[in-house]
Amino acid sequence: MIVEWRAYTTRTGKTQAFIEMMKTRGLPIQEAVQGKIMAMYTYEFGPQEEVVMLWRYDSLADREARRAKLAATPGWAEFVAEASELVQHHETRLMNPVPL
Repeated sequence: MIVEWRAYTTRTGKTQAFIEMMKTRGLPIQEAVQGKIMAMYTYEFGPQEEVVMLWRYDSLADREARRAKLAATPGWAEFVAEASELVQHHETRLMNPVPL
């Protein structure tokens, strides 16, 4: 299993609008393809205009296949274009589990 950490830094004052847009429009499209989101976070301390989302995948190949399918899903490109108006910066990291 790998976890994808996606951080979206929103434009000043747009964090709540971005969260609502993700919850009502983005996540229904994404979860139909990518499966249930693990979590969505904002910070109590630290960057106040950042939203972090965590997604689980079985492998890098699983992620690549699901992301390709998402890109081809009707409505996704339109959602991304509209949501990007609220985003100033986006960063993605893939995390590999450490055996304990």
